[in-house]
Amino acid sequence: MYSGIALYDTVCLSSKTVCELGEYFFNNLGLPIIGAGYYSILEHGDHLGEHEIIETSFSDLKAKVENGEATAFRIYSEQDGVQPWYASLGYMTSEFDGFHYIDIQYPKEIDNPDVVNEFIRVVSE
Repeated sequence: MYSGIALYDTVCLSSKTVCELGEYFFNNLGLPIIGAGYYSILEHGDHLGEHEIIETSFSDLKAKVENGEATAFRIYSEQDGVQPWYASLGYMTSEFDGFHYIDIQYPKEIDNPDVVNEFIRVVSE
């Protein structure tokens, strides 16, 4: 079973802040960040806001977020036999034909209420 967190109307948070908080969240749950991806608008998409996910390393994602090349992204931890990932944190922005939100999924067996509560407290400030 998995636990999940969804936080909406996160427009007040910068991509850099969410990336840093995501790293903090994963580290404090003892999860290695194995991979990442960021969203990119398709120039010749079928509709306004159509996008693709570009897979990259977490260090590359952090650099792209830092210099403004990536605003919406997903970081994840993988484990053999678990699809699509073992744990994930995504940040979406309105430029991708949606709205600002954070979504997190992680295995219930590693749940740590103190880490979750601290994450939500910091995001809410």
